[in-house]
Amino acid sequence: MHTFLITAFFLLVFNMLPNSLIYAANVGANVGLFIPKATGSATGRHFDSGDDLQRDYDADIDYSGLGFILEIKEKSKPFFIRSSLNYERCSYKYEKVQLTHNFKRLSLNGAACFYVLNRHFYTLWAGPQMRFALMYANGENNYIRKSEVYALGIGLAPSFGLDIKLSDKYFVGFQVGYRYTYYHGYMKEDHSVTRDIFIGDELVHASYFLDDDDGAFNSLENEFYVNLFFLFNLSQ
Repeated sequence: MHTFLITAFFLLVFNMLPNSLIYAANVGANVGLFIPKATGSATGRHFDSGDDLQRDYDADIDYSGLGFILEIKEKSKPFFIRSSLNYERCSYKYEKVQLTHNFKRLSLNGAACFYVLNRHFYTLWAGPQMRFALMYANGENNYIRKSEVYALGIGLAPSFGLDIKLSDKYFVGFQVGYRYTYYHGYMKEDHSVTRDIFIGDELVHASYFLDDDDGAFNSLENEFYVNLFFLFNLSQ
């Protein structure tokens, strides 16, 4: 299952990105790097196929990472297209238990940015952003001995941004928005509990294996995000 999810995401990226680069070379474009930061909440459900159970959860989420931007502008149109590919690290802090789950996320984003103000030294814009994402984890944390998660997500956000022109070649700016992303995929967890016990007069640090959960995973994330970016004009 996880092999299918990873393959589907990368097929999407490698089919869309070359077409965007070819088009950008013909009409002129800006490229650059950006730093994404997001915080919000998530609600979801994990189905345990072995025990025929489902577990609902609520969590606080926090993301940070690094990404690449491709921005395509045509003077004849009232908007421009901003595409980005980014890698992020995420923490899920669950509300009902003292548990933090660490994820990684790869995402492909596209925004239609309509001009609100377009001046010589700055541009103010607003528009919708769409996202395709792969969220995954394969490691340990403070309660789950080992966790394995692979999920594909699709998201939508209203976005607002400010681009500031430093020169004919260089731009800086930021983008903010509130994004909703739905993930569906696969989760496997091996549960264990660690505690200190006395054996005779000796204190021993012992671990107990409890259960093995294996089944579907889904999550709805609501997050406020800020992207800080630096752009370079290819046409100059």
